[in-house]
Amino acid sequence: MRAYKWVRLMLSRCQGLHADIPPNFSAFSPMPFHLRYLLTLLFAVCLGQSLHAEQTDSTSTHYPRTVVYEEGTGTWCGWCPLGGFLLDELGRQHPDRFVGIAVHRNDEMATYTYNALSFRAFPTAHIDRDVRNASFSLSNFEQQYLAAAARPAEALVEAEFKLTDERKFELHVRTTYGRDTHNLDLRLAYVVLEDSVGPYFQSNYYALGKVYVPPTSPFHVWTTRPSRARVYFNDVAREIYPDANGLVGSVPSTLRRDVPSSFVFTDCYLPSSVASFRHVHLAVLLIDGRTGRIVNAAHLSNGTLTGLSLLRQPEASAPPHSTVVRRFDLSGRPQPTPQRGLNIENGQKVWR
Repeated sequence: MRAYKWVRLMLSRCQGLHADIPPNFSAFSPMPFHLRYLLTLLFAVCLGQSLHAEQTDSTSTHYPRTVVYEEGTGTWCGWCPLGGFLLDELGRQHPDRFVGIAVHRNDEMATYTYNALSFRAFPTAHIDRDVRNASFSLSNFEQQYLAAAARPAEALVEAEFKLTDERKFELHVRTTYGRDTHNLDLRLAYVVLEDSVGPYFQSNYYALGKVYVPPTSPFHVWTTRPSRARVYFNDVAREIYPDANGLVGSVPSTLRRDVPSSFVFTDCYLPSSVASFRHVHLAVLLIDGRTGRIVNAAHLSNGTLTGLSLLRQPEASAPPHSTVVRRFDLSGRPQPTPQRGLNIENGQKVWR
């Protein structure tokens, strides 16, 4: 009987299971020769498989991760100025390893192409769609990003933009996987992003110091703005193509380690909500179709979009010494002329 318990124990160990071992069990209990021979052979096979798995893992290639924040936001959301501010901060601090995507809901900047992605609250962010509905905080947003960026990526995404017409372009994407694999379900999607959108009125619960923000924080400026602040918006998701789940078949199901696979998005058009390429940048997402996670991403800033220089016109500049004053009363109503008492002018409190 003890011999059979031995065999059961070794089988369970080889399969990675946990077996109950009798307290009086001895590894050297008597057993027939043929069972000892079978057990030795079985143990050798299991050991070889284990070593092979370790070697396969040690020869995998890991790549730097470009972290993607998809932020749920809206102009009606009074807490959402913080989310937009932190996207700007992370993009400024980590320009090569961060993509901020402001997914607007129920306002002038909303896009139906992102409807497949849901948010439980606003503002929250899906970080690589691995951490879902993460809240925004001035105290830990940097640590939150660094934790995501520290995770090595199992694939590399590289993209090249080619302008083919005034509103038409191609995206050439290379996907490189870090190990030999098959039966994958990886999908590509691209996002058209736009900066300097608006101006639109943003609800602001931080207005007039109603919520404490440390004076040393750059976000403190929002405490000086009215409850409906007229602002320009960055990182606005104008379109995700084909949708938030990615394009089936855009990446082969079988990949060899460190051998790039190429795919071209052809006949891509600027969405009608975008006037021109002037403030456009692009993100390419590699999505795991089974888990929904973003495996890695590539970001094409406006300055790297080749061919746009022929389309760009100089920005209209204001006449020398001219000053545009945006003036509001304490209720956030626009005021054409200064009022007696406290005025909000260009985001600053001014007594008249």
